[in-house]
Amino acid sequence: MGENFLQLRVIHEELPNLIERGIRVIYGEWSAISTAYVSPEFLTENGEALLRWVEAPNEPLRIEAGADTGMGWMVLQFYTINHAGHA
Repeated sequence: MGENFLQLRVIHEELPNLIERGIRVIYGEWSAISTAYVSPEFLTENGEALLRWVEAPNEPLRIEAGADTGMGWMVLQFYTINHAGHA
């Protein structure tokens, strides 16, 4: 069985306004990579939202940055797949 992980990284900083964020997701044989520009506040707000979701995954969580323009778009969706709370 393959590895499963979520990797976030900073590609480029244009502080105080923008950070180019890279994301890579691997689940078994499937993988995806994307980049998007975000504000520094985006990282704090969505990191806190993800931590809250991990503690109580009652509703799906969607984190989106950028736009579907071919220049950079990132969409992460977290949800449980059964009543036991497996994500």
